[in-house]
Formats: sequence, structure tokens, C-alpha cells
Amino acid sequence: MLDHLDLRCYFDVVAGKDDVPRGKPHPDTYSRTAARLGAQPEDCIVFEDAVLGEQAAYRAGMRCVAVATTLAAKDFQAPLTVIKDFTGFTPEHLLELLAQQPAAPKARKGRG
Repeated sequence: MLDHLDLRCYFDVVAGKDDVPRGKPHPDTYSRTAARLGAQPEDCIVFEDAVLGEQAAYRAGMRCVAVATTLAAKDFQAPLTVIKDFTGFTPEHLLELLAQQPAAPKARKGRG
């Protein structure tokens, strides 16, 4: 999709299922991406529209913003916030949310 829409140039790193031994809810995709970026997991924010992805973020030691495109807000475990889309979501708002949740939640047991 990134190539079809000519968007790859806007990303420093792209990782997918072919780049890791285990997919979500395992943390491999997010951990590999952070390593490629030279970033610490606690400095990463995952934007995720699925519960398994949210679980993977927490297992990787990252915080998550839930994007409620296919799931209801109540279906997510402990995101920083839930957004419908990125309209009006600012870096300043994200910094406020990070101050309220200084560490990644633990992934719930029983989901992957």
C-alpha cells in the first residue's frame, strides 16, 4: 500500500510481518522498528486500530493511542487516548497525555 500510494518516502523505517519471526500480539514488529530507528521503547508511541496491536505495543514497552476505526473505544485496554482519526490531534495534546501515563501498561494475560 505504501508503494502504491507513493508514501514510503515519508517513513524512516517500515517493518512488517516479513521482517519479524512472530506477528502481533508479540512485540517483535514494534521492537524491531524501535531498534532500526535507534529509539528506546519507552520513547515510542504506537498508533493502533486493533487489540492485538495494542497488546504488542505494551509487550514492547511502548504506549499506545487507539484509533477507533473498526473497534469501539471500550474494546481497548489502556490507551493514552482513543481517536476516530487524526483531525485535531496535536503534538501538544500527545505530550499532555504522556505526562499522565509515564510508563507503558502491562499487556493483559490471555490475549496471545
